Amino acid sequence: MKYTKNQFQEVKTAMKSLGYPETKYIELEAIDQVRCKVIYSGHLTIGIYDFFRHTFVD
Repeated sequence: MKYTKNQFQEVKTAMKSLGYPETKYIELEAIDQVRCKVIYSGHLTIGIYDFFRHTFVD
């Protein structure tokens, strides 16, 4: 699944609100139509982001 720049920015904004330092590099790995696994700096799994709820769910 391809993610848009806006979706990447949405996840980065959510991460920043949780206290994570700003990063240029995150990966979004699709789980289903609205959820993805967020990987920070290539190795640290942050959690599951839900684009329907616009928040982390795990």
